[in-house]
Amino acid sequence: MGGAVGGPRGAAVGAAAGAVAGAHRRHRRWHPYYWRHGQCWYRSRSGRSHPVSHRHCR
Repeated sequence: MGGAVGGPRGAAVGAAAGAVAGAHRRHRRWHPYYWRHGQCWYRSRSGRSHPVSHRHCR
């Protein structure tokens, strides 16, 4: 994408940014608990969310 807009320099910057973002994502684990609107929620593997006790959220 960057190559189409910024030429070779844009492509290099876009590739480097993508590599950094990909490396960062690789080390993160999937956590099913998250905060939203001041409440702790659990997201199941099916994608449904359910409110849970605040002690589950970090």
